[in-house]
Amino acid sequence: MLKIVIAPFLGLLLILSCQGASMAEAVEMGGLQGAVRDENGKPATGAAIKIRNVDRGITVTVFSRRGNYSAPGLFPGKSEVSAGLGGHAEGAKAEIEIAPGRNASLDLALKRSSPILTPADWIPQLPDDRDGVKELVINRCVNCHGPVNFVSRRFDRLGWKKVVIDMGRIEEIGPPNYKAISDEEAMAVKSEQVERITAYLTRHFGPDKAPGLNVPKAVAYRNAVGEPDVVITQFDIPTRTAIPHNLTVDPRGHVWFVERYGEKIGGLDPKTGEFKEFPIPAKVARSHGIVADNSGFVWWSESRGNHLGRLDSRTGEMKRTPLPQERSSPHTLFLASDGLIWSRGPTGSWSIPATTSGSWSATGKRSAASIRRPAGSRNSRFPRRWRARTGSSPTRAGSSGGARAAAIIWGGWIPGPAR
Repeated sequence: MLKIVIAPFLGLLLILSCQGASMAEAVEMGGLQGAVRDENGKPATGAAIKIRNVDRGITVTVFSRRGNYSAPGLFPGKSEVSAGLGGHAEGAKAEIEIAPGRNASLDLALKRSSPILTPADWIPQLPDDRDGVKELVINRCVNCHGPVNFVSRRFDRLGWKKVVIDMGRIEEIGPPNYKAISDEEAMAVKSEQVERITAYLTRHFGPDKAPGLNVPKAVAYRNAVGEPDVVITQFDIPTRTAIPHNLTVDPRGHVWFVERYGEKIGGLDPKTGEFKEFPIPAKVARSHGIVADNSGFVWWSESRGNHLGRLDSRTGEMKRTPLPQERSSPHTLFLASDGLIWSRGPTGSWSIPATTSGSWSATGKRSAASIRRPAGSRNSRFPRRWRARTGSSPTRAGSSGGARAAAIIWGGWIPGPAR
C-alpha cells in the first residue's frame, strides 16, 4: 500500500480507485484517548501516537501533551496503535477496536528504543574537500535516497563512474543497473560533473578504504520542543508500486499526484478517504510534475515519455501531447499569475496553449515556454500543505481539535503557498 499525508494548514488532493462501499456515505466516527508514560513512568510530552485502521488503510497520528493524548474522529474498526518519542523507534504497540459513537481509552507505556538516523545526521560526516564537490554530491546523490547508499560501498574509479552515469540516466533507462554499462561506454562519457563526482567518491570511498560504516550519532531529529498540537492523517494508496512524486490541490480541495512507477495519475478526497486512479495511456511515461487549474483540468509532465498531459477531472478523459524536442525530460509544473502553467526541465521549458473549448497543442520553445490554462481560470491560496512520500502511505496533518510503500503528507503547521 501507499500513503498520503495531510497537515492542517496545507492542502492537496489525490484520488485513486476505491473498492467496496463509497466512503462518502455517512459514517459515525469514534475516538481514542489515554495516558502516555516514558520508560521511567513519567508523563511523556511530544510522543507520536499512531492509530491505523487496518481495513481502511488510514493512519492518524497525534502527539501527547502533558502525558495524555486524544484522537477524535476515527473511522470505526480494528486499529493498530503504536507510540514512540520523536526521533526514536516506536516503543509501544497495541490493538484496539474503535466503536462508532464511542470514545475508547488506551494507556501506553513507552520502552527504551533506538534513535532514528536521518540524512541530516549523515551529511555533516561526508568529507569536504573545500572545492564545492560535497555540495554537488548532496544535490545529486543525497536528496533522493540519502548518503548511506554510497558511503557503505567501495568501488574503483571506473566502477564509481558507472554508478554515477547510471544514476543520471534513470529517467530514460529505468531501474538502476550500473553493471549493464561496459567499460568502453563509461570511458566514452565526457562530463565535467560526472568526473568531479566520480573523483570525490573514488577518493573517499574507493577500494583502498576500510569497509563498513562510521555510523554518526543521531542528533539531527529529536523530540519536538513544546507540546505539538497537530494531527497527521495518512491514507494508503491502492497501487503499492505507485512511487508518488509531485502533487497539487484543486479548488475543491482534492489532492492530485503522479504515480511515477504506477504510470497513473492519482487523486484523493481527504474528506472521505476515497481514491481514484487514471492509467496514463503510455507504456512508460515516468510522470513527474503536476498542477491543477481552476477549470477542472489536471496537468502533468512526463520526464521519460517526453509528453505533457491533461486530465479532465470531471470526465476522466486524458490527453497527451509530445514535446518538439526529444529527451526534453520535463519536470516541475508551476501556475503563474499571468494565466500560464510553466514547465521546467533539464533542457528547458515548453508551452501548450489551451482554450476554453479544451483544444491544445505543443508549441513550446526550448528554455522559455509555458502551458496556457483555459481563459478565466485562477488559482487560490490553500490552508494546507501536502507532500508525497515514498515508503509510507499518504498523510494529512491538521491541528488537533507509518510506513508503507508510498505516501502523500498533509501538514497543518506550514502555511500554504500562494498560486
